[in-house]
Amino acid sequence: MTDPKTAKPLNRMLLVSAALSIVGGLLSLSLLQMLQTMVTWTQDPSNPAPWITAYYIASSVVTPILAIGAGVFALIKRDAKRFMWLVVATWALFNLLDLVFQFVWLMLQGDLWSFSPDAILDILLPVLNTGELYAFASLIFLLNPILAIIAVYAERNSAAQNLATPSAFQTSTEGEQPVSNQQPTGYDPQTGAPIYGQGQPVGYDPQTGAPIYAQAQPGQPQTWPKPESQLPLVSLILAFFFPIAGIVVGHIALGQMRRNEIPSTNEGMAKAGLILGYVFTALTVIVVVAYIAIFASIMGGDYYY
Repeated sequence: MTDPKTAKPLNRMLLVSAALSIVGGLLSLSLLQMLQTMVTWTQDPSNPAPWITAYYIASSVVTPILAIGAGVFALIKRDAKRFMWLVVATWALFNLLDLVFQFVWLMLQGDLWSFSPDAILDILLPVLNTGELYAFASLIFLLNPILAIIAVYAERNSAAQNLATPSAFQTSTEGEQPVSNQQPTGYDPQTGAPIYGQGQPVGYDPQTGAPIYAQAQPGQPQTWPKPESQLPLVSLILAFFFPIAGIVVGHIALGQMRRNEIPSTNEGMAKAGLILGYVFTALTVIVVVAYIAIFASIMGGDYYY
């Protein structure tokens, strides 16, 4: 059982995102009523791609479990980073793969010309055309990764602030004054938070759990606070809407981390923005190439009126 003295505080953005994940999971349960129809269609000889239908069956079963489980995990463990990846996995399973398989289905049907921007919008936001419960779940799963990312960012800032403002009851070795009344003797190389006291650990790194000591080892250079950068967060958000911009910002953020210009605490966020940016860019290129091929085939045909 978690010690209330050491439990992480549940930041508000994590609470909102966890609640939305649970609500989205409950709404997606409405897809189970179509399960029998999908199973029957899988066994139909006229089905050109039963493996795509199998995906929708698996998605209908796994998505509610994943979404509700992610929300409960966030409320119990209060781990924003792992919760974010669960939310992204839910979005990929329910929204992204749906878009990919719709594209493949139209290719198999030879009806790729109907895969228009309006069709993409209908797949990502079915709530625009239907009032079914699953459509509202799709909207939640589309927006919730952004809230989860913001929750991770808020948690990191909260951890850095807690290190920078230690409790007045924290003391170092016997006979020394309280830590909060001392001047910092060093700064954490990852977070830039000031380090107080001597002899005993005065805190723990929020990422690795390693103890932080006041005095640097002999031969180590003195480190100073590095400004917190919002580039990793910007990269991750841009990846969903402007993938190429997300790639550029992600590379800039990682470059600054390698040069030790900004803390590397959000390296995972920058890499996620970079990966998603490349994925969405690749999907965009595939769609554009397909449209060009269709247009070329139409223009190359002989049509008489």
